[in-house]
Amino acid sequence: MKLIVIGTGYVGLCQGAAFSDVGHDVTCVDIIEEKVKMLNNFSKGISNQLPIFEPGLPDLIKKNCEAGRLKFTTSLKDGIKNADVVFIAVGTPPNEEGKADLTALKKVCESIGKTIEELGKEYTVVATKSTVPVNTHKVVIEILSQNTTKQFSVVSNPEFLAQGRAVKDCIKPSRIVIGTNDEKSKDIMMNVYKPYERQSIPIYLMSNVDAELHKYAANSYLAAQISLTNNFANLARTIGADWNKVKKAVLADVRVGDFVHSSPGFGGSCFEKDVEEFTHSFEKYGCDNSLLKEVLRQNRLQKQVMGKKVKDYFGNLNGKTIAVWGLSFKPETDDMRCSPSIPLLKTLVKEGARVKAFDPAANEESKKIFVNFEGKDSIEYVHDKYDALEGADALVLMTEWREFRTPDFKLIKQKLNRPLIFDGRDIYTSQEIKENGFEYSSIGKPDIK
Repeated sequence: MKLIVIGTGYVGLCQGAAFSDVGHDVTCVDIIEEKVKMLNNFSKGISNQLPIFEPGLPDLIKKNCEAGRLKFTTSLKDGIKNADVVFIAVGTPPNEEGKADLTALKKVCESIGKTIEELGKEYTVVATKSTVPVNTHKVVIEILSQNTTKQFSVVSNPEFLAQGRAVKDCIKPSRIVIGTNDEKSKDIMMNVYKPYERQSIPIYLMSNVDAELHKYAANSYLAAQISLTNNFANLARTIGADWNKVKKAVLADVRVGDFVHSSPGFGGSCFEKDVEEFTHSFEKYGCDNSLLKEVLRQNRLQKQVMGKKVKDYFGNLNGKTIAVWGLSFKPETDDMRCSPSIPLLKTLVKEGARVKAFDPAANEESKKIFVNFEGKDSIEYVHDKYDALEGADALVLMTEWREFRTPDFKLIKQKLNRPLIFDGRDIYTSQEIKENGFEYSSIGKPDIK
């Protein structure tokens, strides 16, 4: 089938490449000329640079561009001309009130409607992959209707990719949700996903509003579980229990999900944004949103935990040097949106400390975030995790990259001014910490002096 994907961010680029990998002819469209030029240069082997960092994506794009199944353009008209389905994958970032900003989506819908009218296409399926508030499909229908007299169907087709494993999630998703109110578009969408159905990937058919609600409900469940887990982990540490041991027994109950790992709070572009938007949906329809608001409040508090730990331990951070391992909100991505490392770095610098930071992928992103921060000169970025330890008074681990899981403890101890580790992910065991003679403070375990 011929598909067009509008927007080449995480969702559009990964999903477009994945669609082409199962045999579809895919055209990815973006209005940012520099981004499209970058993608075309990459596809031709002129450069090795892509707009986003995502494991497996370079090979996937290269493979399908060489096969002629994947193209990039700024021309919406060229993409829509022969498309069986038009996928919208533009960003819907939160505004100052935490509501989803649909400006880009509305502009795209207007352009799609005008292009359909200009081309004279008799029928078009428009599918939203962007994360949108419930009943946004009505907004899409209204805008398209204002700009074309041709027939169309609007399908709500949310994505469920997670950064760091987005390619895997697009190639073999946990499930596919198709929200539509008519049979014609349902049959077309089922043809799009036929290669996935053959892999026994579950496909759920429902209405547009059901599909929109499902996306927010799923992310809110996960976000609530993370906040609840961190509450338990904080209590465990306070009373002298080890949450890592407790959670193993908790996980023996098959009714409990995967998000039972203690952390400095959830970050990224989905959970916080989606839960915040969901609270506004509850409010809009007169439903109580206090539970979701508490999830967000707990997460904001959790993001302050690591900075407070370091501050309380030293009493005075003025003149101290703190090494930080991990800046991205999770491993296998350079994304720092809402990352717990941001409040940590701000706290350390405001308290007078100097920071030596290392992340396998996110150093450059961090520089952009702190470019206007008054204490940016107090943050030094290094290109090796052990270089960050030189002359540092403590190590703070914030992201559980694989290369941090089994470090050379003897070398860490040798390079630090004092053998002190703050573990925001509880990835080191009490035994290995004691054997190597470290002072240690984590989220869900008692401190080791």
